[in-house]
Amino acid sequence: MQPAPQPSSFPAHLPPSAATRLARAASLFPALQDLKRMRRAGAQGSLAEQAFLEGWSLLTAGAEPYQAAQLLLRRALLDNQFAGLRREELEEVLDQERAAAIEAAALAKSVEGSFEDHPLLGEAGKPVVTTGDVPAFAALLAEQPRAGATHPTEGRLFLYPPESHAEHCWGVAIYAILLAPSFGADIGTVYLAAMGHHLHNAYLPDGGFAGEMLLEPHLQAVMQGFRKKALAELPVSLADELNEAHDIISASAAPEAMAFHAADVLDRVLDVRWRAQAAGFTLDIATKTYGLVHEGPHKDYHETVLTAAKIDPC
Repeated sequence: MQPAPQPSSFPAHLPPSAATRLARAASLFPALQDLKRMRRAGAQGSLAEQAFLEGWSLLTAGAEPYQAAQLLLRRALLDNQFAGLRREELEEVLDQERAAAIEAAALAKSVEGSFEDHPLLGEAGKPVVTTGDVPAFAALLAEQPRAGATHPTEGRLFLYPPESHAEHCWGVAIYAILLAPSFGADIGTVYLAAMGHHLHNAYLPDGGFAGEMLLEPHLQAVMQGFRKKALAELPVSLADELNEAHDIISASAAPEAMAFHAADVLDRVLDVRWRAQAAGFTLDIATKTYGLVHEGPHKDYHETVLTAAKIDPC
């Protein structure tokens, strides 16, 4: 569920710098969606959910939103390359110098042709990470599935695997962080707004558009009540910052609001596009495009096995 839309005063066009960035990110943004489906041994949830929880633990430990945004962005870009491999794990088998060089090269490759000059990537070295407690609402958002596609006059269309609210908030945060400079927006503000824009869904199961209509005329009171319950788990100063960021993106056409809403629609649509592409995946695509039976010393033998089993890989 999302808050009721406010009257729009957004311009009908994008700043040229933002339009240029969006075009350059045509391959990076969809690739980052994969982190919602990727997992690794020894950790619960997708890489996106893990990063979302770490983001909240940084904030509760007192990290400045700008610093927390930097860590979230670096982690997403590195996870996109290494599927969750951590720098400290590399340093167990390589010296620090080589591990640092590998990380730097991966970050550069991740943003090649798109966000090389992003301010959060211009600071050399490995940021110091101090984490605190993960709020209860953040853990619940990682368990709370999003509604999928719903409409008051249509049956529910379930999308599998279900996306969690943590994964969605993480995706919006990543895109908003990347796009913020192009809109002239404050990175820390869009980070907070994105991380916290579904706080109410920690305690309010997502009934989608149809469910929202059935809660009227009390929808806003219900959502605000559950949001307040989540905010009560945070230090007062952090809760105030979140409310301020939320107000900016909810009721204004400020650069932060424009960056946030661009990120929000990108994440929602790219997530569904991934599902459409996954549903259309065929064996022919696997073999011809991705080389499932690839060149190598065993290729002829592999094809002989498949022929004997009456499996046509093409």
